[in-house]
Amino acid sequence: MLSEHDAENFTLQIYAAAPLFFRFKTEGYLDLGDIPTAEDLDVCERYGLEIPPFVPERKYPVIHYWGIECWSGWLSIVLDAAIKMEALLTEMMTNGVARDDLPGCVQIKEKFGELRIYWRAVDGAPVTPHMQEVIEDAARRAALTCTRCGAPGFTRPGLGIAPLCDACAETVRWQHKQDGLD
Repeated sequence: MLSEHDAENFTLQIYAAAPLFFRFKTEGYLDLGDIPTAEDLDVCERYGLEIPPFVPERKYPVIHYWGIECWSGWLSIVLDAAIKMEALLTEMMTNGVARDDLPGCVQIKEKFGELRIYWRAVDGAPVTPHMQEVIEDAARRAALTCTRCGAPGFTRPGLGIAPLCDACAETVRWQHKQDGLD
């Protein structure tokens, strides 16, 4: 299992390997998702929340706030997917798609024991079948990979919903016993 420092460095490598997929928006880019809807305003009013200021250029996709939210065992799968996505995005730019119109990564996380890679696309440059294939392949590989160490793994009854290898499953069992969860 990677240390927190090593996982952070690996995450930075992932960002560096796919600058188009994890890109910042350029000056003047307007994302309609930045404009609060009537429902957003209603929720803010109902719960006494402050309405965030309108930002005409959101330069930082949410992935830059939250980071890559998955266990270190899946980071090599994420890196591989990011490199493949970067090649597909570069090809789209070569074919005339503007940089800001390219699909971009919004969030990467573990949810319900599965690897989820979310992105946003616009009408001018939709997600292609090849891109969808890359994301689905990463999810399939992660389902068979220990979330903690990256070894082959599978879901274990009584040990949560994320795949674990034999060694990590034993560690989790021991931790459950120590915590009185057995």
